[in-house]
Amino acid sequence: NTWNHIVLMRNGNDISLFINGICRGTKTGISAYLIGGSEINSGPIIAGGNKYDGKIANLRVVKGSNVYSFGTAVGTTYFNTPSSIGNINGTQLLLAPTSATISDLSPNGLAVTKVNTPAYNTAPTSNNLTLDALATSSLTFTKDGNLTIPSLSSAGIVTNSVNGVLSTTSIIAITNGGTGATTATGAFNALAPSQTSNSGKYLSTDGTNTSWTTVSSVADAATLSGTIAINKGGTGATTKSTAFDALSPMTTAGDLLYGGASGTGTRLARGANGTVLTMENNVPAWLTSIRATAGSSYNAAVGFSFVGGDWARNTGMFSDNPDSGGSATLKFRIATSNSTADPYLEISPSKVSVYPITASTSKTTGALTVAGGLGVNGDIYANKLILNSGTPGGASLEVNGASTNTTAFDAASGTSIDFTKSNLAYTSASAGNFTLTGMKNGGTYTLAVQGATSGTAAFTAAGFTLKSINNAATTANKHTLYTFIVMGTTVYYSMMTGL
Repeated sequence: NTWNHIVLMRNGNDISLFINGICRGTKTGISAYLIGGSEINSGPIIAGGNKYDGKIANLRVVKGSNVYSFGTAVGTTYFNTPSSIGNINGTQLLLAPTSATISDLSPNGLAVTKVNTPAYNTAPTSNNLTLDALATSSLTFTKDGNLTIPSLSSAGIVTNSVNGVLSTTSIIAITNGGTGATTATGAFNALAPSQTSNSGKYLSTDGTNTSWTTVSSVADAATLSGTIAINKGGTGATTKSTAFDALSPMTTAGDLLYGGASGTGTRLARGANGTVLTMENNVPAWLTSIRATAGSSYNAAVGFSFVGGDWARNTGMFSDNPDSGGSATLKFRIATSNSTADPYLEISPSKVSVYPITASTSKTTGALTVAGGLGVNGDIYANKLILNSGTPGGASLEVNGASTNTTAFDAASGTSIDFTKSNLAYTSASAGNFTLTGMKNGGTYTLAVQGATSGTAAFTAAGFTLKSINNAATTANKHTLYTFIVMGTTVYYSMMTGL
């Protein structure tokens, strides 16, 4: 009288028998179908000599899909658990009793014929157990499924020893061992002490019972023990100095505390040795230079001044943009008034300059004056060097050594000769048409024409008239020198060939 789940499964030419999901035997090499004809019979079978006397439920024929994971190891469980009894893929026939007959519940809906009026029972729709009243003091439910109890007496106790789900059509009151509620919040509120007039209180226990307790906002030495941590609104300390240290944002020797945003205490880390404390954008900061606020009405650069100086009057020694790296300058100035015309000495990373740069023809009022000799251990570079004593013929240049061009200008094979490069120039071009530039009144210039082809040179210079005393054809494969002397707007030149 025990239900068993029996499956006979064919995979190719192999047949396996499963009882309750466990393989009980396998026969291989089966090539013929087990069932012939057009009928499938189920029920007590006597004709073949093997009598079956029992009950059959949910007879199913499946094609193309294994109910079990196919395997041949006897005693091993091979079972593909379907989500419901009716959704096994490939079901061709599924017999189940209904209220009036036995029907095929498979997608095919095959006709089922009863022979000799067999007896059958309608299968239950669920595993529910219904009790109209509970007379005993306890009930043990050992079958998987749902247990439905319309009413439960105060003495009733239900024990589910497997996986059944207890359900009741009524709400179990607190007096019957329930909560009298259907939600977690409602259940807690029902079981907790009354919350009426207890807003803002907390639930506490004396070890036996719970009650609502008022939170005290005042503590004194008589009621307070221990220390209150910082995250609880205290300092975690017992003295003023340790309490201050605990709350202070300073962490390192040399740190400073200043008012940050909205006066909030803020830590300023100590500066490096040699730095000075100043204000940057209304916040204290360590810098390697001294600054002052803008005070000049005529100088856009803002920096610092010291050594008795005053930035507002631009008197003393000061620096523009001290944090600008390669563009920073150091200036020295003694001003007589707020005027940009006052001269000053400027020292920048690349040069030393004297301002203003307005030209002066006086040896006593120029931008740079030297009372005595000027010694230079090196070269002097200038766009133009003018010697002027202030009286005609009173200036002279005396050179104790040699006065030379740095190099002669190499015009390569060009015919445009730029004498601003040097008073001496040369070209590998042959004699022909040449354009001369950079010549000045009072200058003397020399050009070497080194081309191999003989010819007569012709020269032009914008703003000048050129006149020659012996211009003629050059000698082939020889160099020729042309010397130019500029007087006013006339250039006189001569040639020497055959060199």
